[in-house]
Amino acid sequence: MPSRAAAAASGRIEVLGNHTDYNGGLVLVAPTPLRVEVAGERSDDGRIRLHSERLGRSVEVERETFDPLTGEDTWANYFLGAVEAMEQLGVVFSGLDVRISGDLPLGAGLASSAALGVATVRFLAALHGVEIAPRDVATIVQAAENDFAGVPCGPLDPLSCASLPDGASWAFLDFGPRETEIELLPAPAGLRLLVFDSGARHDLAAGDYARRRSECEAAAAAFGVAKLGALTLGAFEQKVTEIDPLLARRAWHIVTENARVGFVRGVLRNAIPPAMLGEYLGLSHLSSLDYFENSSPEQDHLVEHLMLLPGVLGARLTGGGFGGAVLALVEEAVVDSVTEKAEVPRIV
Repeated sequence: MPSRAAAAASGRIEVLGNHTDYNGGLVLVAPTPLRVEVAGERSDDGRIRLHSERLGRSVEVERETFDPLTGEDTWANYFLGAVEAMEQLGVVFSGLDVRISGDLPLGAGLASSAALGVATVRFLAALHGVEIAPRDVATIVQAAENDFAGVPCGPLDPLSCASLPDGASWAFLDFGPRETEIELLPAPAGLRLLVFDSGARHDLAAGDYARRRSECEAAAAAFGVAKLGALTLGAFEQKVTEIDPLLARRAWHIVTENARVGFVRGVLRNAIPPAMLGEYLGLSHLSSLDYFENSSPEQDHLVEHLMLLPGVLGARLTGGGFGGAVLALVEEAVVDSVTEKAEVPRIV
């Protein structure tokens, strides 16, 4: 087995499908060239040493006894959780010296934690001299986030970071009852997805994400379905007056978000002129604001500002919400102008 290894994983842009993955629904994503890189070597002293070049922070733990870290060191839990998950599969090391680098920003809503997990699993597999299929990598990473890092994330981010090819294609994912399939779709010609930093910190471990997930589970039970992705518009309308208003709002967001993803999938599949794509992005953000309540004032302000700029077809929050990134669908000819006038840093 090699004594040194390196691996990387890219983030993802959630184009449409906000919180629909763990609800058994539909999602549309696009790859981003921004990556997390993990490189390092074995050690024989029974300790794991991590250094994050982006954060300028280091962590050292005993390999046999580590527990989830708190405070400013929680970033390391995504690596440590992956180590623990891999050890349960028999991939064990006496110690590790590891450097984490890359240009994918943390807490921006571009799946940085999942990308770190995927890069970690790939690194550990390479160091152990084994190969792991992308779907299995995603399963390991989701388990690490759920069970060790304490983030009840769905399958979208791990699967996207482990499976999406580099390039200009978008991808449609159906998280319904059958095994998830990834359908590559052509990106709309003449348009670009730009991602901007709203300035509001995004932290899925802070509790808001978990509350929304539990609310969705309660809403599904109230409507009599296993997951909200199976709830039809007709069934919603038939029973909505009997449902707690908060749970009904959460369900309405998922039902309509699924419909938006399905419509845009048809547009991309059939090469229809994408004039309405931007409108559907805007409707998604309004639904996140009014019904799912996972936006932030900074994201709302940025969406409103971007929509006033010439050549911007649509804008919405992207990722889990509660802060983080905003994406904009922009005509290719005005990318530089929009970047200059956005008034906040552009990430992608």
